[in-house]
Amino acid sequence: MDDEGVTFRSVYDGAAERFTPESVAEIQRRLGSDIAMCLDICPPADSTRAEHEEAVRRTLVWAERQIDAPRAPGQLRFGIAQGGTDPELRRRSIEGDRRARLRRQCARRPRVGESREQMLETVQWAAPLLPAERPRYFMGLGDIEGILGVIAGGIDMFDCVLPTRTAPHRLGADGDREDEPPQRALCA
Repeated sequence: MDDEGVTFRSVYDGAAERFTPESVAEIQRRLGSDIAMCLDICPPADSTRAEHEEAVRRTLVWAERQIDAPRAPGQLRFGIAQGGTDPELRRRSIEGDRRARLRRQCARRPRVGESREQMLETVQWAAPLLPAERPRYFMGLGDIEGILGVIAGGIDMFDCVLPTRTAPHRLGADGDREDEPPQRALCA
């Protein structure tokens, strides 16, 4: 990961792939998605404050590059509030999105792997930081209790990833059967 983008290995064939803010915007434009998200970093639960600070900084650098990229007709572009469970970092991220002229913002999970209680507690104080006159979108839910909790916390839109089957060998890319792609479902 660097300020230009992120390089990763494909889960399907191991080939190196590169995302930049511009390439992500182009993919979303070509797909014609209704909602386009700026490229961002979502640190894991055990990340340090310094790692969250860097995620906020780099996500804002990427948003600045993506804001004026071409869009599909009617497509909305959302910035993503970072900062984990740290109120000062969340505020910094939200203010940075406003300075980048992003009219819509989304609250990302505080971090990947935090407890439902930590997530809902963060939503309670972070959702009011998002502009009240605009949609409040939350990314990364995984169960009905989380969905109901973020709605109660002031979120109007959300996405979640729920497994389509319950067998452990079908739930993620690491444990999938070789003859089937990873099983995931998106609901909003």
